[in-house]
Amino acid sequence: MKVLKTLTIMFVIVFLLLSTSFCSIYLYKNHHLNFLRPLYYDLLPSDDPLLDVEEDNLALFNDIQETEPIMRMEIENKNIFLEWQENARNKFKELLGIKEKTSLDKKGIKIISKEELGDGVERLEIIYLSKDEIEIPCYLFLHEDRKENTNTENKKLRPGILLIPGHGNIEQTAGLVKTDAGYYELKYNKGYQNANAEFLAKQGYVTLTCENRGQGKLSRLNTHVIMANALSIGRTYQGVLLNDHMAEITLLQSLNSVDDDKIGVAGVSLGGEQALYLGAIDERVKATVSMGWISSHKILIYPNIDIDWIIPNLITYFDQESIGALIAPRAALFSNGAEEIKKGPGWFNSELAIETTNEVKKAYDLFEQEDKVSYIEHPGSHTFDNEVALKFFNEHLS
Repeated sequence: MKVLKTLTIMFVIVFLLLSTSFCSIYLYKNHHLNFLRPLYYDLLPSDDPLLDVEEDNLALFNDIQETEPIMRMEIENKNIFLEWQENARNKFKELLGIKEKTSLDKKGIKIISKEELGDGVERLEIIYLSKDEIEIPCYLFLHEDRKENTNTENKKLRPGILLIPGHGNIEQTAGLVKTDAGYYELKYNKGYQNANAEFLAKQGYVTLTCENRGQGKLSRLNTHVIMANALSIGRTYQGVLLNDHMAEITLLQSLNSVDDDKIGVAGVSLGGEQALYLGAIDERVKATVSMGWISSHKILIYPNIDIDWIIPNLITYFDQESIGALIAPRAALFSNGAEEIKKGPGWFNSELAIETTNEVKKAYDLFEQEDKVSYIEHPGSHTFDNEVALKFFNEHLS
């Protein structure tokens, strides 16, 4: 009996050790635990073909680093730049798989619930019907004085801001979850979206935040499934989201309390990426805040690839400075956390961000609008800084 008990204990110990080792290798290979590189190699024989694959990947990475974008921005003079900008914007839309304008049927907007937050701010849970007839959940923040608005020249109009969530959900951006649950809370910091839609609404803005497909209330089909299906018909996950966000800009502009010439967009991480792209392709956006994203496409590809980011042939044509230049001369703010490398994913560091922003500034110089684009390193790590965004929007939208 004692022998059987001893053998059972030994079996359990061996099983746990093997399970831990193989799980570690899996996580490393999928780039979740890059610090396990030494362990990964120690567990592989010197002639293992996986080592050759790793070398091949590094060779491909070097090829990516050496790629010179075909449509790098042209800044010889203003006229040449404007011609480049129009062609580049059309090419970027083509790469994204955006082939037509996005429409919005106002009849498809439904109010689910309302909640008074105090100080004249009201949070509405709504849904709108996308062009492909998907019900997109949103939270819309309005103000009491909208009820006093009439069709007169004296009506009070407010700027409208679209807050795009990063990986997560609109409960986080809308202030219904004070501390984000999940990876970023546990791994990096105690805040991430920081209830940015609620915060900016309480500062006087009309704000809207809508669910990204594949996440939150729309997570029945995950991002990978959506991406695979989109690619099969010449579209991309990023383009699918941007079509929705363009409809959301239309929704904001349709509100009788919103000044449709004062529209902003902001987000962090995936939301920061989407904010950058939306500002680049939709000229209705007059002020763009991209946090936790600006860096370089070349550093985001390997070994840190996320399928959400994939836009086929993007690096062949553009890097981030050229996409950022598509916003010029409209206002743009790029911002990453000071502790991004220590406590965040580490890809969105200030050194690369400053280099990219300085290149983007060359486009703004052509319009003598250098003060409309900037980079700020905000406190914390991979998170949305409400105060930094508020100061920017007060300057460029109020």
